[in-house]
Amino acid sequence: MLVCLIAWITYANRARLVNQVLSAYVEPFDVSVETIDLWPPGEVHLTNLTLYPKGSSSKTHFTQIPEIHLTYDFQELRDSQQLKSVVIKRPTIKIDQPHLDTLGIRNKSVSPGGIDLADYDLFTESISISGGRLIFAHSRSPRIETRFDLESDRLSFDPSGNSETPILLHLDNLRINEQGALGDVSALFHLSRDLKNFDITRLKLGSFTTPITPEWFIPGNPSALSQESEEKLNEAISRSDPVEILIRHFIIGNSTGSIKGFDGKYGLPSFPDIAFDTRFEGKDFRYAKGKWSSAGPIQLSLSNLSVGSGNNQLLAVGNLNLSSSSLEELVHEHNVNSATFDGVDIFLSDASLRRFARDLNEKQRGNETRKIAAPWKLNALKVNNGSFLLHEANFGNDVAPRVEAHFKTNLSDLVWGENGFSSDGTQSIEFENARIRAPGSDPSVTPLLSFSSGVVSGKWSEFDTDKTIRSITLSEPRVDLTDASLGDWLQPKTEMNETDSVKRSVYKIIDLEVTGGKLIADSTFASGKVPKIHSGFSIATKDEADNPFSYLITLNDFNLRNHPRIYEFEPLPAEDGRLIQSSNPVGEEEVITIKEIEIHANAFEAQENQQLEKVKLSGALLRVGDGLKAITDTSTRSEQVSHETPDDVDERSPKWLLRKVEVVQSQVEFNTLIPQVEGLQFSIETSLTDVPLSVDGMLAQDNLQKVELAGIEIKDPYDSFITVAVLPTIFVEFSLSGLARQEIEKIDLINPALHVGQGLFWWIDYQRNFRAQNEGVSVGLEKGGPMTAEPPLPVPRPKETPVTQPDWLIKTINASAGKIVIAPTGLPIGMIPFPFNATTSMKDGSIDLKLAIPGSNYVYEFPEYEVDLYGLTGDVQFNVPVKQVDNNLVQTFTLRRAIWKNYEAEDLYLSVTFDSNGIYGSLGGEAYGGYVEGQFNYYLNDPGKWDGWLAGIDFNTGPLTDVIVPENFKMEGGVSLSLISEGRDQTLGTTTGEFTSTTPGFFDITKLDQLLEELPDDWGILQRELTKLGLVALKRFDYEQGAGSLSLRGREGKLQLRFLGDYGTRGLNLHLYDQRSNSAPGNGTGDEKTNSLRLPETAARPEAANQNE
Repeated sequence: MLVCLIAWITYANRARLVNQVLSAYVEPFDVSVETIDLWPPGEVHLTNLTLYPKGSSSKTHFTQIPEIHLTYDFQELRDSQQLKSVVIKRPTIKIDQPHLDTLGIRNKSVSPGGIDLADYDLFTESISISGGRLIFAHSRSPRIETRFDLESDRLSFDPSGNSETPILLHLDNLRINEQGALGDVSALFHLSRDLKNFDITRLKLGSFTTPITPEWFIPGNPSALSQESEEKLNEAISRSDPVEILIRHFIIGNSTGSIKGFDGKYGLPSFPDIAFDTRFEGKDFRYAKGKWSSAGPIQLSLSNLSVGSGNNQLLAVGNLNLSSSSLEELVHEHNVNSATFDGVDIFLSDASLRRFARDLNEKQRGNETRKIAAPWKLNALKVNNGSFLLHEANFGNDVAPRVEAHFKTNLSDLVWGENGFSSDGTQSIEFENARIRAPGSDPSVTPLLSFSSGVVSGKWSEFDTDKTIRSITLSEPRVDLTDASLGDWLQPKTEMNETDSVKRSVYKIIDLEVTGGKLIADSTFASGKVPKIHSGFSIATKDEADNPFSYLITLNDFNLRNHPRIYEFEPLPAEDGRLIQSSNPVGEEEVITIKEIEIHANAFEAQENQQLEKVKLSGALLRVGDGLKAITDTSTRSEQVSHETPDDVDERSPKWLLRKVEVVQSQVEFNTLIPQVEGLQFSIETSLTDVPLSVDGMLAQDNLQKVELAGIEIKDPYDSFITVAVLPTIFVEFSLSGLARQEIEKIDLINPALHVGQGLFWWIDYQRNFRAQNEGVSVGLEKGGPMTAEPPLPVPRPKETPVTQPDWLIKTINASAGKIVIAPTGLPIGMIPFPFNATTSMKDGSIDLKLAIPGSNYVYEFPEYEVDLYGLTGDVQFNVPVKQVDNNLVQTFTLRRAIWKNYEAEDLYLSVTFDSNGIYGSLGGEAYGGYVEGQFNYYLNDPGKWDGWLAGIDFNTGPLTDVIVPENFKMEGGVSLSLISEGRDQTLGTTTGEFTSTTPGFFDITKLDQLLEELPDDWGILQRELTKLGLVALKRFDYEQGAGSLSLRGREGKLQLRFLGDYGTRGLNLHLYDQRSNSAPGNGTGDEKTNSLRLPETAARPEAANQNE
């Protein structure tokens, strides 16, 4: 009865009694059970079992189990106090900070007792948990939530303390911070009775997609990150951990991982979002004494790796294979053995790099004093099939260029630590199809810089500390400097760089090799100071032990051209009132071609002092003309950049200096020094020192060179058969700077021959026309006034541009052993030319030339004219442009003796002036006891026409009549005479003259002596004597006064003579007839045909040169 009563009381209070028993049994928890059902026998059913940590301030339960099903055998329960099995359904376990604090896990004042699972060996058959839910909400870790199931046979332990049967745990829909799912996790494991050893036979993670976010590391309350709690956390982590875990087989299924939201807040790093696909399988991972280890190497493969997303994407990787020698090396030593990338795309832009450009306020930064425990090391990094794109990025205040290339790399010994990146290994990067485009450039044109392949190798440690690169190799680089490719760089910024005075590091390359390069410059960059350039180039390292980091830059087939320049002109009125529109551009010309340029440079001299050791030019051809002038003429460019002062420009421009310049096997060719003279060139070999690499610097070089030219012949511009001048030997002294300024120091002409005639003056006219239409490119005549009968049309002037002065300056012109060849119509008319010597100069387009003819014993013969000159001395004055007469050449001679046919004169002077219209002469001298003067004109604009006059006083007629009518007429006495004549070539036209006697005299018709001696023999004495008396009276006459006149038309005319003497007067009328050709009588107009030798007909003057004559 008592037993029944006790049993009834116990059953009625079974829930309260079970709660008290469990509370004592599961210390330190408070336990409550809502209902207990003990039926049927051998089973116990509990509902709503709840556990609360004792003394917890939290109102939430620690564990809540809706249903528990227990089975037991009464006998076994009575004998061993063990149940058969337990089934726990839908338990909920929530572990938060208040619960943990209550349990004393994070409190040093609480010393928890050891755990022995053998005390919980209550079930002899099985333990099962289904539909469970676990929530972990620790203040210093992300929230973890999962569903779980657990299956185990009897929880019994062998003598070593390990469970005898495995436990199967399955986590379903494991989530972290409710932002993503880690998928399903299953684990089959054994554990020790003290929970210090876990032997996991298989741990498998199914597909997971959850992102890793800063909340994993920094929970919701940032204020918890105090310095004190941080130190406590680090201290707890550093304590030795007695737990040991062995994972025999670890599997991660096909999963997608991501890391998002790391923007630098709360002391965490800032980097773009990362996403990847992966699968992993490993064996024998062990955790002991607070460290992880593995029996073998670790291999991890990631695919579809991306850093950043959308327009902000920084990196895309097809496959990434990571390996580490062990898990301990990876987790604790932070050592990755190798990383291999296949199919890499790198995109650098402001958007993709934004996460690295941290600009956070103090509150956002939080605590940034967190230190890295150990640096990360990567022993080898390899990239296959990579591509690189830098686009829409800014470096500081400057827009970065667009850079794109394919590449592959082999890097080694890479370290990332608290002090940044470092490496002692040898790195190698190979590029292919690289292209660099300037900001704002046209993407459709050839890029600014490109190359087909390149290799860069070296050590980062050497580059970081000493800026040294082991090797750079480039193949087929191409540099295109055009307006389109320069883009925004076409107009560089003008502000001064405040750091210019700071000494910069010198970048050095041990082995530099560039082959197959091409340089093209065709841009208005720097206001057109950079001319057009087309050249191949290569670079090689010089093998000089005493001169390290020296390089040889070779430019081959170098071609430099000027930029064409077109001015805007104001229309000028023509004579008829029309407005003449014209544009005289400076055309593009080839200025210099160079077969090879060697540039010797040293890294220190070039970068620290802007100096090049040596420049050697071989096989150069410099064309001096419009193109060179357009390059060296800075007047127009200065107008375009007038807002910049010279000091500003000079301050911003690098002051490069060429320590030595050698020019070998080269030539200089004058394109426009002498129009119509092609191929005027000479060899040049020179050596210069300390040459500034600038226009002004080149103009400062005045080392004189002397070269010899030979065989130059100047032709009539309108008739190539007429010679103007022959220059057999020329010595030229010049400097390179002088050529750039269009100056020549000295010209020595040896044995020059100047052909005086129409060709010379037509050439002068051509010069003027050429000058007028090509201002500033020829020898240059004066800037005003026509020189020819028909000047060119007025040439419009550039707007607001001063009239250009003539260009070329020749400081000294010497001529020695020269010859003046008289050739009125192009062919010489003298047997011996006139010698001359001269010294002059050319300045502002003007030449004043005075040719001195030295005295000599030469006889100058003109056989066609039957003229011989003896003892000729004098000078020839030649000025261009004209001073008095149109482009004139004035010759003044003195003659000891002159003979024309049989007529002689002594101590003569002769002055001859030549111009484009004719030859004008005057003469004077002693002849036949008197004095004679005269003038003649030979007209070149009316071919062959001439005229002249002659006057003399006190002639002794005796010697003169001996020459004119020898053995026919003899006259003695002084006379004065005048003669006017005109004609064409050697044919007389109209000739008139008169004379008067100045002294008494006589005349004797000596021709009658022969007649007297030849009287017929059959005449009688009276007839004979009367005839003799009459002829003698007629034959001689003594006169006191005499006069006469002459009138000729061609070779026919009459001569009238009148004499007055003591014996009366005499009057003679003589008629002249031309009996040389009876078949072709002349008409008396002066153009009769004759059989005498005549000069060649004068070539017709060009029509354009005769319109206004």
